[in-house]
Amino acid sequence: FAGTLGAEHGNVAVVRVNLGHVLRGQGEYAQAGEAYREALDVIRRVFGEGSMRELQALNGLAYLALDQGHNDQAQALFAEVIEKGTALEDAHPELGRAYVGSASLATTVGTADERIARFEEGIGIIEAAGSEGSVSAIDARIRFARFLFDIGETERARQAYRDALDMLSASMQTRHPRYERYARDFAERFE
Repeated sequence: FAGTLGAEHGNVAVVRVNLGHVLRGQGEYAQAGEAYREALDVIRRVFGEGSMRELQALNGLAYLALDQGHNDQAQALFAEVIEKGTALEDAHPELGRAYVGSASLATTVGTADERIARFEEGIGIIEAAGSEGSVSAIDARIRFARFLFDIGETERARQAYRDALDMLSASMQTRHPRYERYARDFAERFE
């Protein structure tokens, strides 16, 4: 693909971001980081700073840092996405994903109610942008449910998990690898 279009083509950079997502999901963190960073360099040259594509690559790097426990780095990247995303004319799901990622960090400053508001705002942005039922929306709801569980809001957490599992089922994503993990997580916490 890169051979035909060239390594500096915008579509190649987009594919690299998606490759980063796959590698991150497989736990190949070093390779995922490389894919995201290479994509980000090209995206900034081709699409410009503050583009939706840049937000996707930055969020990939932020969630990669979060997965590895590099919370300060993740928080800085989420803050960059939020700053750039709020400058866009239309709210994009990547802005919502950054709100959710930021709220899920233990290092996030704020009361539980403030963090809940940030989760809800992020989920609202994701769903308002037409991504209701998407893996991003479902992941956001699961992160929110885990947070609620961790702060002792058991009944709200149970409902949030059920909502996410219902969304997965309704969107026919029950074959998605995350579905089994989420269903197992739900069972371990509530059954």
